[in-house]
Amino acid sequence: PDFRDKSGTTPLMFAAQRVHSRDPAQLLITFNANLNAQDSKGNTPLHYTVAFNNATVMDILLNKGASQNIPNNKGQTALDLAIDRKKTNAANFLQSFQDGKEYLPSIFRSIARNKEFKKFFTRLYPFFVVYYLIYVIQLSGHWFWKILYIGFLYGTTYVFRLIIFDRWTTRYVPMAVATALFFWLYTTWFIYFRPIVFDFSIYTLTFIMVTMLSWYNFYKSYATDPGILVQNKESMKTEKFRF
Repeated sequence: PDFRDKSGTTPLMFAAQRVHSRDPAQLLITFNANLNAQDSKGNTPLHYTVAFNNATVMDILLNKGASQNIPNNKGQTALDLAIDRKKTNAANFLQSFQDGKEYLPSIFRSIARNKEFKKFFTRLYPFFVVYYLIYVIQLSGHWFWKILYIGFLYGTTYVFRLIIFDRWTTRYVPMAVATALFFWLYTTWFIYFRPIVFDFSIYTLTFIMVTMLSWYNFYKSYATDPGILVQNKESMKTEKFRF
């Protein structure tokens, strides 16, 4: 996967330059492509993602551990290149990964590095949030207490965001939220409308049909690429010449 052309460009660099989707870069990395390889000008795949506005491959490289500290022959790291080219989004994206979670106490840093736990927690947390919100809304107390309870939930979520939620775990959020909403929807339906449910009335059939259509629409939205911004050939030639 690290075959080079005359200018020292590797397939992963070509993927960062030409392909604004996950699969090619992910496949190359699966076959142990060098994340920090440098071409004849000292540019790494991360430099290429900055130069060609490829946020998708940039996200993959950073999550797989690509180094941000490698300068090219001009002495520019990927972040330096982003700042020099006035690519604000790329610069902010790179800086967010540089910051890391070193400010956390050691016990929380160990949790923050445990990807399996973070994935499990991210999938489970929306179930608690939906239940908690429904519970607070139906409370008969004063509205002040409801605001206080919701504020507590916000504060708790903020703490979890610092420790657990990050760019790697957010990919699980849409499915987790949808699953939690449908779970409590079905639970409420079967608990409070049990006589109607087991009568298989028109209401039951309508409910099942609507929720199944909702699941189908969600699946199509989640599984389908929402769109890829690809540079035209002229802009890519200009960018490559500058690079």
